[in-house]
Amino acid sequence: MKRIKMKVTDENGKTFEIEDLESIKIEPLADSEGNYSINSITDANGKEIKIAELKDSNEENLPKSILIHLEATHSGKNLNFGIYPEDSLSKDHETYLQDFAKPLLKNHDTNSEPLGRVVETSFGDSEISDGKKAVKLKIQVTDSDAIQKFIDGRYKTFSIGASADTITCDLCKTKILSNGVFNFCGHWKGETYDVAVEGSEETEKKTAYWRYEDMYFSEISVVNNPADRNAQITKIEIDDSTQDSVKTNAKDSKQKMIDLINDSENDDDLLKMITDSISDDEKEDADDTATDEDTSTKEASTEDASTEDDNNSTDSE
Repeated sequence: MKRIKMKVTDENGKTFEIEDLESIKIEPLADSEGNYSINSITDANGKEIKIAELKDSNEENLPKSILIHLEATHSGKNLNFGIYPEDSLSKDHETYLQDFAKPLLKNHDTNSEPLGRVVETSFGDSEISDGKKAVKLKIQVTDSDAIQKFIDGRYKTFSIGASADTITCDLCKTKILSNGVFNFCGHWKGETYDVAVEGSEETEKKTAYWRYEDMYFSEISVVNNPADRNAQITKIEIDDSTQDSVKTNAKDSKQKMIDLINDSENDDDLLKMITDSISDDEKEDADDTATDEDTSTKEASTEDASTEDDNNSTDSE
């Protein structure tokens, strides 16, 4: 059972339960589904590869690593009834790489293994949401199941995991949280209140929003329905550096096996065991190398025999 440490009542007489200060910061909220889509991925040289060509690929044909580019969150209001000011996001986005590269998770499950890690972060004009700024991330994805789902389009929308050190009520401008001190003003985010109209005795109903500043980003998650409907992928790349590394490691490993064959001394069982695990092309390379060595050995033997005959002739004379 959750232990309630604090209860607050707003201006409407509605009571809200607070377990701790973390619970009033930034929590995930699912509400809408985005509509931005991409039709191709690119390699490191910018060459386009149609997604349709990879959708039905088996695991062996999939890249070992991909780089996804996405807009993690945007300035202004979102469906969490939060406001992310541009001036704060412009510096706060760097916390995605502060201390360590933050993980890509599924549904904010911090106890699960990461699907990948953030490798780059930036802040600038949104490609998806006109007139807004965006926190842009580049993430290396190495989980094979996630790679398939990003490629076929099942994974496409995201939600941030973050906390804010400063929270301000946008209705009355009271700092609800500052320097670890909680000071509830009576306006809970997402609730509607009667607010006095400036210069008049009349009131109007307004929904409360909280402004989040001095944010620390701890993770980014794949979700089905993001609170920021434009938190979506903008580009997918095949991570060629990882592909090259995998190929190089495999080639080096097999070359060691070839060398072992060439260095062995007629151990037929050992030769059969190793050569059976090498591709036909590489076995041909090994055979060619072995043939060259046999030829050299035979030539050396012939030369030794010729030398011995010459010596015998000399002795006879």
